[in-house]
Amino acid sequence: MRAGVEGREEGATGEADPSVPDPSVPADAPDARPGLRALSVAGTVTLAAATGLATVAAVPVPWGVVGAVLVIAAVARRPLLLVVGVALLGSTLAARAEAGMVPAPRGPLQGWVTLTSDPEWVQGALR
Repeated sequence: MRAGVEGREEGATGEADPSVPDPSVPADAPDARPGLRALSVAGTVTLAAATGLATVAAVPVPWGVVGAVLVIAAVARRPLLLVVGVALLGSTLAARAEAGMVPAPRGPLQGWVTLTSDPEWVQGALR
């Protein structure tokens, strides 16, 4: 490697090595991208709590609504809208999971069945 501009090391391609910090930027400098909104620590806790409560409620929401809210939250960079979208997603997934727990109806079956193996006794039950 050879020395680059301002003492930064450069590889064979002439590009700065990303593993070497830029000495002209202080370590505690804020992100240089203006208008960028990040989810704070309180927002992260809110996201987890809202998602947990939404999964307990388990209200089915149409997939289009969930997708639209999440896409708008990502494009508009709105953390609060992200919290709402993830909570809607958790609620919808929980509702689908609960709907899948309904047992099959009991009753006679008329039709063909294909056995892949002979029934065997396994731990006291015929399977």
